[in-house]
Amino acid sequence: MSKLKLRGKDLRAIGYPESPVISVAIGVMEKHYKHHPRTPPWPCLRRCWKTRGLFGRRTPR
Repeated sequence: MSKLKLRGKDLRAIGYPESPVISVAIGVMEKHYKHHPRTPPWPCLRRCWKTRGLFGRRTPR
């Protein structure tokens, strides 16, 4: 099994903009999916990008 190798080009292909968010996404995925092949994180990355508005909101306590 090969290591995960993400590139900014791959993330831009699924809709990520040319911004610092690409390096953050690559860093997080390499940390948590370090020894996985390239295919498993793609659905996770797409889902995170489509629901990105939910991550910045805070819920009232």
